[in-house]
Amino acid sequence: DVAKTLNNQGTNFRLMKQYSDTLQCLTEALAIFKELFEGDASVDVAKTLHDQGVNYENMKQHKNADRCYTEALVVFREIAQGAASADVAKTLAFQGGNYKTIGQYRDADQCFTEAIAIHREIAESDISEGIANTLLNQGDNYRAMKQYRKAALCNAEALAIFKKISNGTDSTDIAETLSARGDYYRATGRKIRGREEYQKALKIFMRLEPGHHLVTKLQFILSLPE
Repeated sequence: DVAKTLNNQGTNFRLMKQYSDTLQCLTEALAIFKELFEGDASVDVAKTLHDQGVNYENMKQHKNADRCYTEALVVFREIAQGAASADVAKTLAFQGGNYKTIGQYRDADQCFTEAIAIHREIAESDISEGIANTLLNQGDNYRAMKQYRKAALCNAEALAIFKKISNGTDSTDIAETLSARGDYYRATGRKIRGREEYQKALKIFMRLEPGHHLVTKLQFILSLPE
């Protein structure tokens, strides 16, 4: 109970961007869980390690984040015993995002590819938020690698899935994917098509979530001369 309370408190601190306090709570919680389970594979240990990884990313301590994700994956894989695991897929996606941030694009691609494969195995259909979110990140990663065709395919599939999930209505996930498509078109020299995607994305954000972190970027790009 003490460890779980510390975990919850750490989450609250993270939401308030008090990352040092978050780290202290998670470190204490992890020590308690490890002592409690005495080396046995524990979901609580793995999830706390995952949360530590997220917090270290927020603190820009990417090596520590990678270490925590790697340790979490070892435990999650041990628990899964070879079966497809949503926890493994989630942590792989986060680890891939961390690699992408620091420019380790090939490592990121491996993480995203494995995460998508696991999500597809678990999901009853391809209409899965986990698949779509990871495809969106993988598309951004391919764009950074200048593998534009692969980026376009990932973005197109992610957009199709998000549209099915939202059942014909707009969503911030759709807007984020439209923004990513704009980035793709801009990177490949098709600026007019890119602006169209950015405009559609901004329109959705302004209606659904005006404070979204991409709004400022989109407004700036659209303010530039064509």
